Amino acid sequence: MFRAILFTQWKWARLPLLLGVVAAFGLPLVVVQPLPSLFAEDAGASLAIEFMGSFGPMFPLLATVLGLFLAVSAWAADHAGRHVYALSLPLPRWQLVLYRLGAGLTLLALPLLALWFGALLATSTVDLPA
Repeated sequence: MFRAILFTQWKWARLPLLLGVVAAFGLPLVVVQPLPSLFAEDAGASLAIEFMGSFGPMFPLLATVLGLFLAVSAWAADHAGRHVYALSLPLPRWQLVLYRLGAGLTLLALPLLALWFGALLATSTVDLPA
């Protein structure tokens, strides 16, 4: 039953989720790209920290948007169908909720892994002075 719910949620949310994966992978790369040129200027580290700080709110914003989108998309079809399908399933409602929660957390692991790999790639490609 979990596989069916996971596949259904994937089908409902795949395009925005894939856009979120691309954004999560690319955001660290965009943040560290101009750092070597910022360190070459007179201000040095303070200018680089100020530049990186301006991108700081983008990470929680991306997480919030993706989390809210997956939470809403998980229940949108049930809400449109007045929850008739969910109530007709041969399992208790709490079990359906836990399956949907698990499927949502599984799908949220994709942008998390993309962010992690993007951060690893970004830190390995940037060359900063000591």
